[in-house]
Amino acid sequence: MNELERDKLKVLLSDTVLLGALYKVFMEAADEAIPVIQGYENDAVVGQKYRAYDSAKKLIMGVFRKLEELRPPELSTDDLPSPE
Repeated sequence: MNELERDKLKVLLSDTVLLGALYKVFMEAADEAIPVIQGYENDAVVGQKYRAYDSAKKLIMGVFRKLEELRPPELSTDDLPSPE
């Protein structure tokens, strides 16, 4: 990551309301993608759909955890959205 990208990211990380809103948008999008199980699908297909959905949610949470790690120490992390 270059210096310009770090500076822009610092702006985002300093705005906990914006960060929280972004987290909610991502999680709502993931929740809307809950797999629809068709009656004719076997357990293997159902499992694949669920694992893909679960992986997407874990990826989103991982990104927000990484953002917390990148947050400058002078900024409080108390208001960051919980990735759990």
